[in-house]
Amino acid sequence: MRKYRPPLTDNETAELERLSRLNFDGWSEADVREEFIVPLLILLGYRKDLDYSVSREESYRLNPLFIQLGRDRIKLDYICSVRKQKFWIIESKPGGYRTDTEIPQLTEEDIAQAHFYSLHPSVDTPYFVVTNGWFIHLYDREAVNEGLTPLLAFKHSDLPSEFMKLDAIIGATQLLYNLKQRILRSAEITLSAEVHLDRLDEFVQAMKMSVNTIRPKVFENFRKNAKIQEETRTEAVTSMLKTAPLDLIVSSVFMVSNSRGFMKASADILAQRVLDSPQSIQYLFMTNLLIEQTRPVRIPYYYNVLEFLTRVQLLDSTFTHKGQTIQSIIEDWVEMCLFHFWNRKDLRYMWLAEGMIGRLAIRLVYLTPQVRSAIISKTQSQIYLAPEEEVAWMGPSPAGNVIDFVEHVITVTLSNFVDKYMSERAIKEALIKEELSHLSKLVDTIEQQDDYKKIRSELGSSWGELRFYDSTNVDFDLLSSAICEILSEHPDVLNSLNDTIKKRIALQSSVGVVNYAKECLSILGDKYELESSKGLDVNDYFSPNKNPYSLLAE
Repeated sequence: MRKYRPPLTDNETAELERLSRLNFDGWSEADVREEFIVPLLILLGYRKDLDYSVSREESYRLNPLFIQLGRDRIKLDYICSVRKQKFWIIESKPGGYRTDTEIPQLTEEDIAQAHFYSLHPSVDTPYFVVTNGWFIHLYDREAVNEGLTPLLAFKHSDLPSEFMKLDAIIGATQLLYNLKQRILRSAEITLSAEVHLDRLDEFVQAMKMSVNTIRPKVFENFRKNAKIQEETRTEAVTSMLKTAPLDLIVSSVFMVSNSRGFMKASADILAQRVLDSPQSIQYLFMTNLLIEQTRPVRIPYYYNVLEFLTRVQLLDSTFTHKGQTIQSIIEDWVEMCLFHFWNRKDLRYMWLAEGMIGRLAIRLVYLTPQVRSAIISKTQSQIYLAPEEEVAWMGPSPAGNVIDFVEHVITVTLSNFVDKYMSERAIKEALIKEELSHLSKLVDTIEQQDDYKKIRSELGSSWGELRFYDSTNVDFDLLSSAICEILSEHPDVLNSLNDTIKKRIALQSSVGVVNYAKECLSILGDKYELESSKGLDVNDYFSPNKNPYSLLAE
C-alpha cells in the first residue's frame, strides 16, 4: 500500500531553504497563510482543483450546543482533501514578534481551536496542523493528550531537514497509506477485545460488504482519473508528434504496437506535418519510412505505416515520392506485406525470424521460474514507484511486463540478426537459413513441453498478454490481419488495389488465418468470393520456401 515519494528536486530544495529564512515578525494570519502555508502546501503536493486539493476559508455552522463559544460559525484556513474527501486541516496564526531570547510560541488556545475544528462533523479530519510561521506542529486528532504533544513539531528554520518527515505523514503521495494504517491499527485494538473467534470472520465479511458499497465511488474516481490521464497523454504525444525530429518518430511511434485509436490520431497529426514540410524533408522522411535501406523493424511497423499512408492520401491524393503517387505507394506497401515480403528478402527473413523469436521468448517467460519471479518483482516495483493515478489508469501488470520482455527480446535479437547477416549490403542467405533452421528446431523442442499451457492457465488472467506470440506465423497471420483491418475501413483504397492483391485477400479468407480478410472480401464483391473457395493448407501458406505468388495459380 505504501507509495514511493520521489526525492526533492533542486527547485523544491531551494524553496524549502527560502521558506526557512523567512522572518515572520509582525506578520498577520493572512500573511502567514499566503506567504508561508501556500508554498508549503504546494511542496506537499496539494493544489486547488486537483485530486490532491486545497479548499480555502470554508465556513461551517456550529451545532447549537457549541453556541456558548461565542459564535455560531467557524471558518477554516485550509482543508486538504484527496478526491474531495477531507483528511487534514492547517490553521494559520499570526507571527507576532521575536525578542532577543524567544521566538513566539504556539499557544494551547491555538492548538485547541484547530483540534475543535477538526472535530466538526462536516470537517472530521484525522490530522490537523497549526503554524505561526516560526513553528509547525502536526497532530493526530485521536492521539492528542493532556500535554498537547504533537505527532511532529519543528521550527521553520529546520524545514530543509524536517520537511520529508512531514511529507511522510500528510504528503499527497503518502497520506492514504498512513490513514489505512490507522484504520488497521484501530481494528486490531477493537478486535483484540473479542472472545469468540467467529467474530473476527464476521468482521472480515462486514468489511468486504462495506468495501463493496464504496466500489461505485471508486469507479467514479477511476473514470475521472482515466479522462485526465488520457488528456495528459494526448497532450504529451501531440506535442511530441508536432516537434520531435521526424526520423525519431519513425524509429519510435511506428515501431510500437499501439492501439488503433492512438495510431489513427497520431497518423492524422503526423501526415499533416509531413505534408506541410519542405520537399527535402518529405523526401528523407519517406525514404526512411519505406525502409529503402535495410534496418530491423517489427511487424507493428508495417501496419502503422499503412495507417499513416492512408491518412496522407486522405489529406492530399496528389502527394508523390520519387515520382510515385501515394496510391501507388500504398498499393506496393500492401502487396509487400500481404505477400510476406517475397520480393524483399531482407524483410522476409526478419518476418520469419520474428515469429520464431516471439514463440521462443514467450515460452522462456512461462517455463523459467527466475524470469517469472523477475516479472513479479518488476510489477511490484512499478506499482510502488509509479504515481497512483498512473497505476489506476494503465497500471503495471505481469501481462504488461511479459509483453515488454518479449518485445525487448524480439527487438534486440532482430537487431543482432540484421547486424550479423545483412550489415554489409549483402544478405548472407545460407547463414540466415541455418540460423532460422536452428531457431525452428529449438522452438519445436520447447513446444513439446506439456507444462507450458498448464502453467499459463494456473498463473491466471493477470498474466494473459493477448499478443498472439504463440500463434504468429503458425496458424495466425498477425501482419495480414492488421493490414486487412485497415483496408476494411477504407473501401476506396481497397477497391483501387490490383487484382493480384485482391486474389491474395480472397485466398487468405479461405485459409482462415487472417482476421478481417472476410470483411475485405465482402467489400470486393462476388468475383473474388469465388477465388476464396480454393482450399489451401496452412503449412503451405506459412512455408518459408513457398512463393506466395505461386499459391494464386494453384
